[in-house]
Amino acid sequence: MIIDFHTHTFPEKIAAGAIDKLSHTSHSRALTDGTENGLLAHMRMSGVTHSVILPVATAARQVPRINDASARLNEARGGEGLISFASMHPDFANVREELVRVRDLGFRGIKIHPVYQGANLDGPAFLRILEICAELGLLVVTHAGLDIGFPGVVRAAPSMALHALRELKNGRASRMREGGSLYPEKEREASMEAGLQTAAKALSEIGCSPSRTPAENGGFRLILAHMGGWRNWEEVAILAQSLCEAGPVMIDTAFSTGAFPPLDDGYWKEEETKMLGKRAFVSIIRAFGAHRVLFGSDAPWGSQKDTLDFVEETDLTETEKAFILWKNAERLLGNNVTSHSRAKHSLFGTGR
Repeated sequence: MIIDFHTHTFPEKIAAGAIDKLSHTSHSRALTDGTENGLLAHMRMSGVTHSVILPVATAARQVPRINDASARLNEARGGEGLISFASMHPDFANVREELVRVRDLGFRGIKIHPVYQGANLDGPAFLRILEICAELGLLVVTHAGLDIGFPGVVRAAPSMALHALRELKNGRASRMREGGSLYPEKEREASMEAGLQTAAKALSEIGCSPSRTPAENGGFRLILAHMGGWRNWEEVAILAQSLCEAGPVMIDTAFSTGAFPPLDDGYWKEEETKMLGKRAFVSIIRAFGAHRVLFGSDAPWGSQKDTLDFVEETDLTETEKAFILWKNAERLLGNNVTSHSRAKHSLFGTGR
């Protein structure tokens, strides 16, 4: 069994247009046609048994429609190995009501994207969403770090994730007024500096030893995509232990390994397409612990096969690889990984 925890699809009618627009915005090449069938074909080619689809609502009005469509997808195609999460937007009016509906529809979690959705991860709107998800036991997968299509836009830096987790842990999120600051700027800066100093001491140890593992923190997790923060990986390494201690955090491997496929328009130089090498990749994983890492490709923007091969070719132990490639995801998804789809894909075994 191999579970890809980070993929995307689009409705059949708009898939071609969406892929074309996003490809030209990011100057990167898609590896599937963006449809559910395209993802399934890519899975078969790559040896992936299950894919978690992460829909992004770019406007608040889209949220109920996306969630209804995602629920239908789970009903119709769950047996084929497709598992969709729900969506939420920071400007959505009835957050609690919709998230309760999401839970009741059987979703395991939601996807948020601070860059696309125009709000800071540690701002009041997203903190409210995170707090309600924690109460309801929902997973939250968030874009983390920079975004290839929005150069220089900082809305989900690793330090912001740390700040958000601390706010939730200290119970301050529920006391914040909409539009208010999290707390005085000097206090925020002091908090961040203390976190950096604490984490820096742990770098040489390359290990995260939190008092509680994600499995012991109820149903909620904050999953930081792209190895904790796309092209913020030095900061991720520094803050790894502080993030682990601040709350139930995990990371995924999506769009972070090797090099991304550029569009053939001359925008990216070859050296600019390079992402994490194997040594840095393994170091970040061991800073968090393999029990906190999920395999993800970001298909159609990343290759499931290439990402899987990358993981397999590292010097991670077989036990670490098993946690990353399927064990952690299976634990989080629970009944969403149905016995029907397990049986259908049993030929893949527990590894490749």
